[in-house]
Amino acid sequence: PVEIGGGDVGVGCDERGCNLVDHHRVGGLERVRAAVASVLDVEVTAATLLTPERWKSLAGSVGSVPVNLAGELVAASGDGTSVVRFPAGTAQVAASDVVDFFSFPGEVGGAGRIDRQRDWWKSWMSAVGSGKPDTNLPALDLDVIHLLGTVAGGRVRVPVGPWTGGEDVPTIDQGRLVDLVVAMFPVPIPQAPGLRPTVRLLNGTGDRSVDSAARQAVLRAGVELVVVGNYRSAGVIQTRVLHRDPADQPAAAALAAALGGGVLHDEFLSPVTDLTVVIGSDFRMDGQ
Repeated sequence: PVEIGGGDVGVGCDERGCNLVDHHRVGGLERVRAAVASVLDVEVTAATLLTPERWKSLAGSVGSVPVNLAGELVAASGDGTSVVRFPAGTAQVAASDVVDFFSFPGEVGGAGRIDRQRDWWKSWMSAVGSGKPDTNLPALDLDVIHLLGTVAGGRVRVPVGPWTGGEDVPTIDQGRLVDLVVAMFPVPIPQAPGLRPTVRLLNGTGDRSVDSAARQAVLRAGVELVVVGNYRSAGVIQTRVLHRDPADQPAAAALAAALGGGVLHDEFLSPVTDLTVVIGSDFRMDGQ
C-alpha cells in the first residue's frame, strides 16, 4: 500500500509515473506487478491480492502485535468529531484493524505511513518467527504464505523503503534501491534477458564467507548473473574476469574495474555465459 514514483498520474502515465493505486485502478493486480518489476528492474513472477478478509486471516494468525507510535492517529467520525483510532505509545494492532492501520495517512510525531507499516511488519514477523513459522501462519494455499513462512524462519530485516521526499510524491533513491535489490534477490531474473552480459561467478578462495559480498559486487556492476559456484581449485590469489569472445572484452574490462581484478581472454572458456568471474584472495569484501 505504499506509493511508487511521482510525475503524471492516471491513465496514460508510464509505469514509473503512476502510483500503485492508479496502476491497480487501470490494470488490476497484473499492472501492479509489472509496475513494481519495472521499478526494481527485475522480473517479479507472481503477485497476490490480499483483500481485507485475507489480511485479517493473515495478521490474526499470531493475534495483535505491538507497534510504538510517536503520536495519536486520529480519524474523523461520520458526524465530524475526532476519534483517536490508535493511541500514542505502544498500540496493540488487532488483526481486524491492520488494513485501517496500514492506510492511515499523514505524518505523526516524525513518522509517516511507510514508517508505521515497517514497524508493524517488524513486530509481526518477529511474532511469526517465534516457534515454528509454518504453524503460526494461516492454512491458506497462497504463495505469499509460503514465502512469509520461509522468511520468518531466518534472520529478518525490514529496511526503510528507498524513498525520499514527502508521502504525497515520494522519489526513489536509486542508490538505496540498488542496495535493496541486491540484498533481496540472490540471483535476480532480468526483465529482458539478453540485454546485459551474462556472468558465471566462481569463488576461488575456498572461503564461503566471500560468497555474498562477491555476488553483490557483481550485481552492482549491472550484469546478468546466471551461475554461482566454486572454482575447480581453491587458493586463487588474483580476482579476474575471463571472456571467450573478443567482442566481450569491453564488458569484461568494465566488470574487472568494478571488482578490482584483471582481464583474461580464454578461447576455450565455457560458452555458457559471456563472462566468467573468478574471485581470488585479493577481493575486498568492503568494496574498497
